[in-house]
Amino acid sequence: QNNMVFSFSQYEASGTASRLGIRNKADATIRSHLMELDNFLKGAMDSWNAYCSRKGMRGGFMVTSGYRCPQLNSNIGGSAKKSAHMSGYADDTVPINGNHQEYFKWALEFAKSGVRFDQIIVEGAKGTHWVHFGYKNGSGSQRMQTMSYNGSNYSMISAGTPTYRNENDNL
Repeated sequence: QNNMVFSFSQYEASGTASRLGIRNKADATIRSHLMELDNFLKGAMDSWNAYCSRKGMRGGFMVTSGYRCPQLNSNIGGSAKKSAHMSGYADDTVPINGNHQEYFKWALEFAKSGVRFDQIIVEGAKGTHWVHFGYKNGSGSQRMQTMSYNGSNYSMISAGTPTYRNENDNL
């Protein structure tokens, strides 16, 4: 955990879980997934910081929603049983500098940079904006999907060539 961009406690933090008394703690398997996600986020953070440096902006981003136990995911209206948040492979992030327009623009460029991922979604709902990074889906696949979400509808921006954990995994 010492070399991680974000700590397990940052991935597990949830105001909703605290308010509702939900224990949102990742087990050892999910923590190993969070470490994979975190390694992916190291590259994302480096890329975002370089982008910000070129634009004369402050870099960095923070996790607003990381790991979600099934009870928490259900309470916040997450994607049913398929949410990669529940397997420790996804998080939602916001730029520290507050410039969501540039963050969205960068995220779409980052998705085209050759990195492997499951989903990158630029999202906005109820006046809030964030980028969802899904490193893998719950079965370990990487579908290379880039989407936008406006609070009610998802729109596909691009679908890359998916990679699968094994030949029998076609989700």
